[in-house]
Amino acid sequence: MTKYKIYQPRVNRDQVSSEIDKAWQEVVFQHGLSVEELELNVNKLSENFYKHSGSINANNLDEVFHIGNTDRNKVETTDVPFYSVSVGDLILDTETLETNIVAPFGFTSVNVKEIA
Repeated sequence: MTKYKIYQPRVNRDQVSSEIDKAWQEVVFQHGLSVEELELNVNKLSENFYKHSGSINANNLDEVFHIGNTDRNKVETTDVPFYSVSVGDLILDTETLETNIVAPFGFTSVNVKEIA
């Protein structure tokens, strides 16, 4: 069993630049983006907009997604509100340090420089 940290965005669309808003839209919808473009957008957002909202002990990403959406009692929350795991969230494997973004279907591995 591995501990996965969940980072969820805190994007107040009324207070962000059009560049950040465009990056956020591309992260959420991921239409035709290369992995490099997706990583660039995630890194634009990661320092200021993603916050660690909870941790989940699970065997794999699918189980993280399932627990994060159906069994909140198994989520170790932080002082940042935790919402259900959804598209655009980052999931960090604390053993391998691999980060995945929740995609519209499944997960996409991304290199993230730093997450808040």
